[in-house]
Amino acid sequence: MQLKVAEKNYPIHEKELLAIIHALKKWRSDLMGMPIFVYMDHRMLKNFDTQRDLSRCQLRWQEFMAQYDLTIIYIHGEDNTVADALSRLPPSSFPDENDTPNKTFNTWLTPSVNAVLTIATDSTVVNDITDGYLTDDFCKKVIANAPSTLGVHCSNGLWYIGDRLLIPRIKDLHENLFCLAHNCSGHFGADKSYAMLRDLYYWPNMHRDIEQSYVPSCPDCQRNKSCTKKSSGPLHPLPVPDQHGNNIAMDFIGPLPNDEGFDCILSITDCLHSDVHIVPTHMTLTASQLVLLFFDHWYCENGLPLDIVSDCDKLFISEFWTVLHKLTGISLKMSTAYHSQTDGASECTNKTINQAIRYHVHHNQKGWVCALPRIQFNIMNSVNASTGFSNF
Repeated sequence: MQLKVAEKNYPIHEKELLAIIHALKKWRSDLMGMPIFVYMDHRMLKNFDTQRDLSRCQLRWQEFMAQYDLTIIYIHGEDNTVADALSRLPPSSFPDENDTPNKTFNTWLTPSVNAVLTIATDSTVVNDITDGYLTDDFCKKVIANAPSTLGVHCSNGLWYIGDRLLIPRIKDLHENLFCLAHNCSGHFGADKSYAMLRDLYYWPNMHRDIEQSYVPSCPDCQRNKSCTKKSSGPLHPLPVPDQHGNNIAMDFIGPLPNDEGFDCILSITDCLHSDVHIVPTHMTLTASQLVLLFFDHWYCENGLPLDIVSDCDKLFISEFWTVLHKLTGISLKMSTAYHSQTDGASECTNKTINQAIRYHVHHNQKGWVCALPRIQFNIMNSVNASTGFSNF
């Protein structure tokens, strides 16, 4: 439904009424004479048909709605999931031509050898690869031109381009490699899965295959991952920190099913380095206990930050927490209500943790606590999209 210029200025309750009128007109032939139930989280509209002090426009709507056997039923906002899904459709994928990408240029990280997934090739796999060299057109061209091509060499019957093993298109070999890089390492996206393979293996259009074919067709990712497309609105990001540890983000994930006495997770994320700490805790945590967790799991390894970004959780706005940070000189930056984008670092971390937990939790909702160290390792071991480096 596309709103007209004047309709965009309607208050919220009139926009919701306008949606009902539009639906009744759209499906008039199907709805006329049938009982209609409208579920909405606007309590005032429940008794709209009996209200008297209405504008001329609202009176016309009331008269039109009287033609139908319509009942408005109030439900709580958190239960109105269907309407929320429809009102949060992904925005247009065409960015403003005046927009320039906001990149974070890393000036302090030094190149390091990332932890890369490797496989042990048994004799069957080796035989499949060597047989594939005889049927794959690209491999035949590479092998034929090997004497005149720099970096192409053969070792034990296997051909390499530089240090990368040449993989022919045979059977399910590509899919098995994708499974090792994607399924077995946390179900991260195409770029991170590709980064684990690119230094070891090569075949044409490897990135395209994993980005357009394998990852979009992964059934577990379709069930568990949320939409990551750019949200609409003129958002202004927080300033990029100058160095590691200056700016961190904190948030809670919970309540979760009780496991080993824990029912909540505290996540701490470095806004520049994307260093992540995942700490199991409980919903009855007090401000003094929060300070102790922060001291043990962050301060002892990284020192005091300059800024802490968080939401308005009761622990983050408690007097003990705020006075402590005034004494230490830490600036608290809290997001406004219903605007989680401010604490984007924590939200991204929490989303990744929630997705990863689903792959490790048992059928009885147990086992997520013992999986947290592996989840933290997988996050730290993957290549960060902003910096282009892993944390190891």
